[in-house]
Amino acid sequence: MIEEAQITDEPAGEFPALSGMRYLRFLKRLHGILKPEWYLEIGTHAGASLELATCNSIAVDPDFKVRKEIVGTKPALHCLAMTSDDFFASGITEALGARFDLTFLDGMHRFEYLLRDFMGAERRASDDGSIVIHDCVPVSYIGAERDWDKDATRAWTGDVWKIVPILRRYRPDLDIRTVDCPPSGLMIVTALDPDNTVLADAYDEILDEFMDLELTPAMLTALKADMALGPAQAFLDTRGGDAKPAACDIAIKIPAPREETARRWGEFYFAQSLSEAFARAGFSARVDCLEAWDTSRHEGEFELVLRGRHRLEKGANAHAAWVLSHAESLAAEEYTEAAKVFVASELEAGTLATPLLHCTDPERFYPRDPVANCAEELLFVGACYPQRRDSGAVAWAMQAGLPVSVIGAGWGWLPEDRWIRRHIRNSKLGDFYASAGVVLNDHRADMRASGFVNNRIFDVLACGTPLVSDRVAGLPEGFEEFIYFADGPETLRAAVAQARAEDAVMARRRKSFAEHVRRHHSFDARAEIITRALELRPNPDNVTERIQNG
Repeated sequence: MIEEAQITDEPAGEFPALSGMRYLRFLKRLHGILKPEWYLEIGTHAGASLELATCNSIAVDPDFKVRKEIVGTKPALHCLAMTSDDFFASGITEALGARFDLTFLDGMHRFEYLLRDFMGAERRASDDGSIVIHDCVPVSYIGAERDWDKDATRAWTGDVWKIVPILRRYRPDLDIRTVDCPPSGLMIVTALDPDNTVLADAYDEILDEFMDLELTPAMLTALKADMALGPAQAFLDTRGGDAKPAACDIAIKIPAPREETARRWGEFYFAQSLSEAFARAGFSARVDCLEAWDTSRHEGEFELVLRGRHRLEKGANAHAAWVLSHAESLAAEEYTEAAKVFVASELEAGTLATPLLHCTDPERFYPRDPVANCAEELLFVGACYPQRRDSGAVAWAMQAGLPVSVIGAGWGWLPEDRWIRRHIRNSKLGDFYASAGVVLNDHRADMRASGFVNNRIFDVLACGTPLVSDRVAGLPEGFEEFIYFADGPETLRAAVAQARAEDAVMARRRKSFAEHVRRHHSFDARAEIITRALELRPNPDNVTERIQNG
């Protein structure tokens, strides 16, 4: 399969525009609508698509590279390291008594392999089975060739596009729909007939005709007509009614591109905690990733965009923005289009916006007895970006000879005993902060200069743990007394020593201050400010009304 960011050589104006929901999101929705009893997947690789299934599943791949949690809640999972030809000849599905309600074909990118996979999958399909085919929409001429020239393109779909005219010609009895799912489209085939032998009977004839066929501009024009590419959301609507999430009072729009990878983004957890706070205040709330900002919309919802690099275009619904970073990227019209603009910096709010700082979730960040396997003497949690190799808390700690334990992605340059975890579940983060002796923190240079106090400061102080940080303008009142500041290796060494030397009196005061942070700088407190400032109230029909001051 190919990734969206890898498509670099698409000739403008020729190849189909793929602007619908990402294919993994579509597959997840399709699983939810069809609720298959058995799922078959040809071509698993890292496991991103297999992870979506919750039913009995068979995955076939001669070279698994699984990096996902593929078991989940599946009643049964069979991962078979073999070719698809060997699988279909093995009799395994017959021995299991499996008939597939949903099949996903994403194997070898040559049409004859895909054709055999389709025939094998159709023979084993259930009465109402569906076969979904990936990479059927070419993205460039060179990427649509049979052989992959890796020096010329990374976006290789191969010649599986030929399956479109083949099925149209030889199997007009099939219901074939192609949808605009980036990066390279999906074809959904239904009205399957397991007893049909037309393709098998004509297999040699098909190979003779299509083997040497190349994609030309004229062929591309015909292919687009054959595909009749349609919107992914519209397809789902016809299969399962309204596939959109239910209407809510407040739709929180986050910059994470898509649901499948949202948990890698801090904004996802921020939005999740905020939505729970809105719920406690009586509002229904939903979190929408970037690709669903428009497709999930219901008339009358109030929209709150957590503004980073992406702006929310003005629509029919009222909206507000909470700027968590990059305030300089706001266009002037955004202030007038939004009902309110909140900025997580006292310095950047100015006269057009309302200051609304980051905060913490008291349900996850609070003082507690140390958890044994989470108790690090000196801890830093965060990803490594280029500047952190030479400057910032971890670099200073290494230069000062301090035994820092680091959790996060990209720290491969550290000694193995310093880089203790590449990932941590967000639900466990509070255990690590509350169990640490001292936690280190720093800010990106642009955030530090513009006074964006990061949420790590709120989270650590809410746990009652000593904190060492670089200095940032705009700290809330009372915070400086409970933070030790550093701007290099020597000052970091001194700050860590001070933090370690806190006496019992300071420890009690720190725990008391933790309660202050949890009460006054919580998501509940921020949700109250937002709803009051916007004059929102819960509607019995779950659609927010603006209170008119009349």
